Amino acid sequence: MCSLDTFIAAYLAHKPFFYSLIRPQEAFLFCQHQQFLHSPLLDFGSGDGFFTSLILPPHVQTWALDINPQVLAKARSRHLYHQVVFVQKSKLPFANHTFAAIISNCVLEHIPNLTATLHELHRVLQPKGHFLTTVMTNNWNRQLMGTKLFGHFYQKLMAHQQKHYQLLTLHQWQHAFAEAGFQVRKVTGYLSSNNGRLLDLAHYLSSPSLLSHLIAKKWVPFPQLQNNNLVKNWVRRHISLSVPPTESGALFFLLQKK
Repeated sequence: MCSLDTFIAAYLAHKPFFYSLIRPQEAFLFCQHQQFLHSPLLDFGSGDGFFTSLILPPHVQTWALDINPQVLAKARSRHLYHQVVFVQKSKLPFANHTFAAIISNCVLEHIPNLTATLHELHRVLQPKGHFLTTVMTNNWNRQLMGTKLFGHFYQKLMAHQQKHYQLLTLHQWQHAFAEAGFQVRKVTGYLSSNNGRLLDLAHYLSSPSLLSHLIAKKWVPFPQLQNNNLVKNWVRRHISLSVPPTESGALFFLLQKK
């Protein structure tokens, strides 16, 4: 069952606080579209596999792919994936029409050569296969709390730090997908202006998690302080699953190969 509260609790218990203001919405949206996730499935930009462990349907044979060998080692340790693949180039090491479905959570905005990557994803996807992805948009820059205080300087600084190469408008994302051969079946906005400002601020409030991870290898040293009803209810009140796509700082796309 897809439960937003369950996803909030999972991120509060295991990840830095700021994740709880964006990843639960994404997990809920992917979970709601599990009927499109068939074997074999490619998790493009899998990271450590934590997100996928929350939304992957049972018995779906999945390949993890990422450019970071350290996080891939963690993904492998979850015993979630059929195979874990490290890549350094935009050319994917798979034959044409390998996968029945592809998922990618907040990855595409970090890729400098977006066009080549989308064409590669289209190549390895089977005809009529589905591609479920979330992306950040140009609205994210305007939503940043720091933008209100420091203007364009802060936007440029955060784009550099977060490696955001593709903060596109809704229309630009739709055009990029269509040009690569995908049909947009559905688009959903899920990051409001208020949510975005709180998410930006929460990055700084989550600094103790970084120190904890460096010292104890744990993102949340005292889960009871973060994962409790008071915090969960506060998070639930400040996130949304229904934001007009033209106003949202992030978008969920359900795509299908033409």
